[in-house]
Amino acid sequence: MNPLLKGVLRDVAKERRITNECLLSLHSIYRAKVAETCSLIDKQCVVRLKSTKSGRVMYKVENYTVLLSPLYCSCGFSYQMEEILCAHILATLLLKALGGLATKEVVDDELATAFFVG
Repeated sequence: MNPLLKGVLRDVAKERRITNECLLSLHSIYRAKVAETCSLIDKQCVVRLKSTKSGRVMYKVENYTVLLSPLYCSCGFSYQMEEILCAHILATLLLKALGGLATKEVVDDELATAFFVG
């Protein structure tokens, strides 16, 4: 992960808010993706799905599936370098740092279905 992004996420977790400095730092890397990311956060589009049995976790952002390890989003954005991420992953990372993720507990079968279905 980009060192600047790591620093931003650390600052967001410490401050429990996304400061203007954080937004400027993000914009220096991700440019146009920052506005879309903020919109996803404002619309509360990110949901954390956690299996009650296995403890596996994935995220749904709008109709897309997001994994944080390894970084993956079903939106089809091409990850040729770790520095370039889609707005869905950025929104998930920022909300995770904020501690503001809505969590829905599901059984393993529901988690598997959610992975493949938008």
